[in-house]
Amino acid sequence: MAGWEINIGDSWKTVDKIEINIGDVWKTVDTAEINIGDAWKACYSAAVWAWDADNAVDGNTIVMYNHEDNAASTVVTDEGGNYNGVSSTNTSNLNAVGQFNDAFDFDDQYRYDINNDTMDTSISNACRGTLTAECWIKSNVADWSTSGTQCFFYFKVDSENMFTIYYPSGPDSVKFQFLANNTNKNIADTSIKDTTGWHHVAQTIDMGADEYKLWIDGSQVQATQTGLGTWVGTTGTFTVGDFTVGGGKADFIIDKVVFSNTVRYT
Repeated sequence: MAGWEINIGDSWKTVDKIEINIGDVWKTVDTAEINIGDAWKACYSAAVWAWDADNAVDGNTIVMYNHEDNAASTVVTDEGGNYNGVSSTNTSNLNAVGQFNDAFDFDDQYRYDINNDTMDTSISNACRGTLTAECWIKSNVADWSTSGTQCFFYFKVDSENMFTIYYPSGPDSVKFQFLANNTNKNIADTSIKDTTGWHHVAQTIDMGADEYKLWIDGSQVQATQTGLGTWVGTTGTFTVGDFTVGGGKADFIIDKVVFSNTVRYT
């Protein structure tokens, strides 16, 4: 266990162990369970981010794609209830054990396409203001390079306005990209490559502050990017498990793909 993180006076501190008091007896714990929405969740780190790790839908949620698909795996359900997706590329059920309940196992061969002009407008408006785009990922193989370039999610208006988180065939890293009016921020991080556990990846965009930040497992990685372009356009294409143009099918289980019109992590 890497350690617990606790907040003391608005400053995060890492500790090797936590002791809790039960009946006037102090007990050392290696894992704990926290209650989120009346459901107990096991946790191995006490890092608490800007909202629940289980990501409940709230007023800032644009879309949240979880594990609900039908037997034919042709429908992906938006937890917010507005923007369900349909894909004819899936021929078998994608349900797998997820970070929370079930998730999608894209198995280096499937993808989901979510097409809705109203949803696209909401996402594009967030790209002109504040946006958090995030998901949980778990590789099916220890050597990520065996499947080449792999995309976790991808939103594109045109060749000059898009964002994505993906694993490129080279360099061997996780890449976060935000392209606005052809101003490109494309940042690599190697901290979780070739691991097979669950990881949370996120990017936050704050146009007012001119900041683009990258997050892995609740901590910022790499330097804050500035000098962002201005997002142009409205409607586009949104895919999970591949790029819209193909060439990036993921050999990953992907859980909780969430876009929000606020900065979730600071």
